[in-house]
Amino acid sequence: MTFLSVVLTTIFFFAPLQDNDFNWQKSDLKEKLNHLSCCQTKEIVNWDSSLLGLTKEDYAIKQRDILNSLQEQILASNDIELITLFKRAVRNHNTIYNEYVAKPIQSFNKHHPDLDFKIPETNIILDVLDNEVIVTSELSILRQSNSSSLILDGYKQEVSEVCINGSKLNESEYKVTAHELIILSLPKDSQFTLKVMSKIDPYNNDSMEGLYKTGKWLSTQCESEGARRIFYTIDRPDNLSKYTVTIIADNKRYPTRISNGNLVFEDFHPDGRAIIKWHDPYPKPSYLFATVLGDFDIIEGTYQTKEEEEEVKLQVFVEKGKKEQGKYSLWALKQSMWFDQTFFDRKYDLEYLKMVSIPDFNMGAMENKGLLIFNAMDLLIDKDSGPDNYFRLVAYIVMHEYAHNWSGNRVTVKNWFELPLKEAFTDFRAMLFDEHFFSSEIARVGQIQRLRESQFPEDASALAHPIQIESYVSSDDLYDQTTYVKGREVFRMLHTILGDKFRVAQNAYFSKYDGQAVSFKELLTTLSDVSGVDLSVFERWFHQIGTPTITLTMNYNSNNNTAEILVKQSCTNPKTNEEQKPFHIPLFLELIGSDGKIISPKMKVDFKDREMVFRFDNVNEKPIPLFLHGLSAPVKWKYDFTNEELETIVLHTDDAFWRFEAGTIFAKKQLIKLATIIMKNPEKEIFLSPNVHNFYRHVLNSDTLSPMAKAQILDLPSLRTLAEELKIYDYQLIAKVCDKFKKQLAKELENDLVDLLEKTPNPKTYNPFSKNFVHEMKVRKLRNTILSYLVSFDEEKYVSLAIEQYLESDNFNNKGAIVNILAN
Repeated sequence: MTFLSVVLTTIFFFAPLQDNDFNWQKSDLKEKLNHLSCCQTKEIVNWDSSLLGLTKEDYAIKQRDILNSLQEQILASNDIELITLFKRAVRNHNTIYNEYVAKPIQSFNKHHPDLDFKIPETNIILDVLDNEVIVTSELSILRQSNSSSLILDGYKQEVSEVCINGSKLNESEYKVTAHELIILSLPKDSQFTLKVMSKIDPYNNDSMEGLYKTGKWLSTQCESEGARRIFYTIDRPDNLSKYTVTIIADNKRYPTRISNGNLVFEDFHPDGRAIIKWHDPYPKPSYLFATVLGDFDIIEGTYQTKEEEEEVKLQVFVEKGKKEQGKYSLWALKQSMWFDQTFFDRKYDLEYLKMVSIPDFNMGAMENKGLLIFNAMDLLIDKDSGPDNYFRLVAYIVMHEYAHNWSGNRVTVKNWFELPLKEAFTDFRAMLFDEHFFSSEIARVGQIQRLRESQFPEDASALAHPIQIESYVSSDDLYDQTTYVKGREVFRMLHTILGDKFRVAQNAYFSKYDGQAVSFKELLTTLSDVSGVDLSVFERWFHQIGTPTITLTMNYNSNNNTAEILVKQSCTNPKTNEEQKPFHIPLFLELIGSDGKIISPKMKVDFKDREMVFRFDNVNEKPIPLFLHGLSAPVKWKYDFTNEELETIVLHTDDAFWRFEAGTIFAKKQLIKLATIIMKNPEKEIFLSPNVHNFYRHVLNSDTLSPMAKAQILDLPSLRTLAEELKIYDYQLIAKVCDKFKKQLAKELENDLVDLLEKTPNPKTYNPFSKNFVHEMKVRKLRNTILSYLVSFDEEKYVSLAIEQYLESDNFNNKGAIVNILAN
């Protein structure tokens, strides 16, 4: 495209489009948009304003204004070809004229184009030099349409050669724009080979996407559009390719040179350079491509798969001197592999599984096929560098990234609108791993706290969106609490509803769609067909927004000993304030008596209507209802429990969620009452009632409650939770209320607290690899909670006890807890 043709395109664009002539001008418009999308930066560098009397700046402004004015009409046309051309034109304009950018374009799921070509095989050579990397990519191209041109995504690359079927193309046969390589001269064959040679500069790549220098290492980050910064490809998740990667680099500077898949060969040249080849036999999208070069300490191990007794070589690459901190991640990886195979029938499929720790990796972690990359903060841990909960966090993150091997890698997503299909589904599996290894008391309660404190507020805000979105401006916006935290809870519900049928159904899903890019539709249809469970109402969880509320009302008739419970659900769309359709909620319902004995055992209820009524006969006292066991759905609930009922629940239920919930509600009720008093009279002295003392005394002296349960009940609700309840965001006031409550309680229960502390000795050793580690976590949590109460009540008397524990401790957890207690 010459400078003159750019100007002529502009002249055409100056003719305004009216509603009545938009349709018949479509073909002409497509041609002009195609010109703009193919415009090259070099064509407007030497601008000649005499041709139109326009400066380059005036031209850019006019073109921007025209593009902005066309956007609404073009999107409303629902013409996928036109919309795709328009998006390409706007992207190209915004790159060339970055001071005069057109407004962002919203992408819609319904406008997602089909592929004109696929790339079943990708062969890449990375020649790593001191100042640049020479990239040679050989792509096997497979036609899917009769398109006359092939458009490959690429950015910040300097193309030196393009060949088709071994023949070099002339520059007139292809175009390189800011974001694309457009092959204009294509063979008519259904399959052909394209070779592209280009240069990239990872050493000055500060985007932290593609291949970039980070510290002493070269690393990649390709999700969601980073691969195009390394090699030309169709950079979409539905373009799956088998990759062979050859890396040539200086062996002294980069003794580690790794990529996806299995090692094919390695050779060393006399000049000090080395060549290594990796091959991944499983097709994957370009966002899962990865390579890392550097000098690392390596922790090695093996894992024996069950069925064929195949041995997988495991490697953890860590910064020099960090071997000890990397050992736990190897243990966590082995547990993840065992769990996924034992509970989800997912066996690992490569000879190698590599994990890399990079101190300033730009993401928390990335699930590249066979080469998992982590920020060091999310992978490295030992007893001297992090508290107990960080061990749980590292194990969780390792499991999440490993579990992607099937939910995201082997079966991937059709497009980024389907992101939760890989992220939420995978995170759900990590949730179950978390509960299995760290107990419901620790794991499930922690998951619920995150749901309530991070996702519920998002779901009530202007940022609320359905799990499966229909539009976005940037795919980066999709990585939020709704996608991960609410999404995983929805998959947890699916698991609850299907029960034993879930495993069979998910196996059918993985088998049917292995090596394919799919959508939610394929998953839900498979789960429903195989299990025989109708999920049509459940599907609303993916398309409606907001947090449902469950309301229970009990009518107990002592004359005829019947209890009637009315359950209602409602969910208002936070953006429109309109009531939405009812959800499919796995409710659960159980009745217990004042002595904690079961009146009506727990039953699972598929709650799909706006309301349901349950009648219970032969009930000799007003029962206490328990529902949503384990918080079986991401909902809020309403029921007015008495203090006595809350104490019964705490002391007698075996449900970790309800123990935590009842303790939290009891504390909130007391704290809100005190806050109301202090708001009216800040200097008024407060006293806790004997009922409050007795509640906590019974908790401390219980023989059935675990150390973690006692610690959780003693832990006061967060300031944010209390502020939400009070609808008053005076955090200083709320902190003052909590402090007074804690001191008063410690004063009354001093002897009980000291007795329990003495009966709960500190574990003698700190071994995160031990089977007793989780129990010891609970013991440490209780001891440190008790110390926080005692020190708050009488510093002079109990600070020495806290310091003694600090000096005796050989781990970060206890030392950190004591520092926090003394600081507060």
